[in-house]
Amino acid sequence: MKKILAAILTLTLILGLFACSGGSDEPAGSDGEAKAMEITIATPHPNNEKDPVYIYCKTFADLVTEKTEGRITFDIQGDSVLGDDVEIAEGLTLGTLDMGITSNAAISGYNPAHQLYALPFLFDDDEQANAFIDSDIAAEMNQGLESKGMKVMSILDGGFRQSLNTKKTIKAMADFKGMKWRVPPMDLFTDTFNALGANATPMGGAEVFTGLQQGTIDGCEFPVSSIYSMQLYTAAKYIDMTNHMFAAWYMCTSDDLWNKLSAEEQEIFSEAAKAANEASRKAQMESVESQLAEIEKAGAVVNRDVNTEEMRKAVQPILDSYRDKIGAELYDKAMDYVDSLRK
Repeated sequence: MKKILAAILTLTLILGLFACSGGSDEPAGSDGEAKAMEITIATPHPNNEKDPVYIYCKTFADLVTEKTEGRITFDIQGDSVLGDDVEIAEGLTLGTLDMGITSNAAISGYNPAHQLYALPFLFDDDEQANAFIDSDIAAEMNQGLESKGMKVMSILDGGFRQSLNTKKTIKAMADFKGMKWRVPPMDLFTDTFNALGANATPMGGAEVFTGLQQGTIDGCEFPVSSIYSMQLYTAAKYIDMTNHMFAAWYMCTSDDLWNKLSAEEQEIFSEAAKAANEASRKAQMESVESQLAEIEKAGAVVNRDVNTEEMRKAVQPILDSYRDKIGAELYDKAMDYVDSLRK
């Protein structure tokens, strides 16, 4: 009997000591001891010092490292080395990636409310888009991703998608009529360009350049950064600034990483994200103008004067059809807010 009591007492002491140690589930730094870590940031974008997304990642990483006195460092893995935007989003939800940049299209697969950003002609310009991104409505939308294993640190301004073709300058909606227009294989894009009068043709991005050269397609649409980096302007002479869709990119952490951070570290991450987003926005606007200048220098015709009034009316039924998919209450609140930005 004494041996049994002694064994119970010993086991109780061991469990008590383990409980006092805090176990392995304590957030980093919460026990008063700073814990060093290196965090990988996965992104489909190139590690190019002029790329706005890379500028975001580098600014964020440098600020956090500085504020944590070198305790937290980062390894930025660009060019889809760790996967494309869809794979990065999946890695964040599974906790196999700590941080990553992913697209609105990938995010919308986890929370349909985020399809809002891709609706045609939702925003007039970057100022309106960024005002919405900074709004309480956007913050509410971001919270909807936390149950999926992701925490949104920032939504980045990826610029607007523009039109380019091999035939003529697009001045108004009538100029789209009858043109065979490549779109990404998504209903929203197909519906939009059919509504504008084009013959929407879903096609993979890798086939676009050859399609333009061989006449399989007459036109397509991409952000200026893609038109420039893919040298599409050498295959399609006419570039028209239709600003028809906004490209949103998301910087997220996995819930696993976020929960490992102390309250102080979480605050450092949040403040660094705000500063990095401001730097990225500035770089985005500057890069569009510099890239357009290079495109024009190469002989392409850039048209900045497109009448989009009729286009907006033509796509309104598409916006209305997404009301229930996005959530009627959220959709109405968002539309009211965007309308207020135009006044």
